[in-house]
Amino acid sequence: MKDMIWITWEYQVRNRNLSKAINVPLYEIIHETKTTTGRYIKSSIATLQLIKRQRPQVVFHQSPSIVLAFLLALLKPFFGYKIVVDVHNAGIKPAEGKYGLLNAFAKFSLLRANLLIIHNEAVRKLIPCDDSRIFILPDPLPSTCPMDKTTINKNEFVNILFICRWSADEPYEEVFKAARLLFDIKPNVRILITGKIPKHIQTLELPENIQLLGFVETEEYNRRLVTAHGALALTTRTDSLNCAGYEAMACEVPMILSDSQVLRDFFSRGYIYTQNTATDIASNIQRLIAQRDELKEEIGKQKRIYSNEYTAKIENLKKHVNALIDF
Repeated sequence: MKDMIWITWEYQVRNRNLSKAINVPLYEIIHETKTTTGRYIKSSIATLQLIKRQRPQVVFHQSPSIVLAFLLALLKPFFGYKIVVDVHNAGIKPAEGKYGLLNAFAKFSLLRANLLIIHNEAVRKLIPCDDSRIFILPDPLPSTCPMDKTTINKNEFVNILFICRWSADEPYEEVFKAARLLFDIKPNVRILITGKIPKHIQTLELPENIQLLGFVETEEYNRRLVTAHGALALTTRTDSLNCAGYEAMACEVPMILSDSQVLRDFFSRGYIYTQNTATDIASNIQRLIAQRDELKEEIGKQKRIYSNEYTAKIENLKKHVNALIDF
């Protein structure tokens, strides 16, 4: 799509997948500095230089970053571009709404966007603007999954991959408790946990059937996912979709998700839903292992349906964006 650019200040899969799907060039402005302030300053200067050089009619970005969103909203009147923001929950209520200034920045940015892309209908009620500026688009399925029919782990262990960021909304302590319960019932079940390990986790005495993988590069992460017996991704949020759910669908790996209506409506086949309690998590891991073949077949069907529907949604989004230029 001509005269359009997508700007991001971080490496993020959705930025790459979505910009590629709508054929908008992606500019990843990444600066490693000693301080956060220094990174924001360098990234802001680079963003301004890019806009001056490209003179785009439409600028896409993702929120968060709250600072990038605020900067683009400030620059908009001077350069006359339209803003399309792919907004996530943390771009609406940053830091769970704890800080007034961050929330003010977020609201300022959203009100000045011409089109807001959101994940699902539940997020709609959180955004202070009219429906004409809202476009609902879930994540595209990742294209990096090695679908070469790699066989699952054949040793004595049954591996469940817990996809975790160690965020406040992830009930990982309940997963630790579930692992202890499972060890007494099924000692061959291992829970492998991804994500850079926080300091407070490094000092814990964890069950021996828990393995912390730490940060995992994309290729290794995909290999771990497709060779696991199943996957696990949990959140206490009730109004958000889970990126790991898309990854499991792309790789046709059965998954356990937290039980919310939003997740049930969206990830309808090949998934198991659990309460965020140790006993329920442990019980559903056993259920996944027992029903794995059936669940794998169902999630494969969901993948094919989703891919067809997503293609139609992308074409509709392109029409909405082109209408911004013609307006």
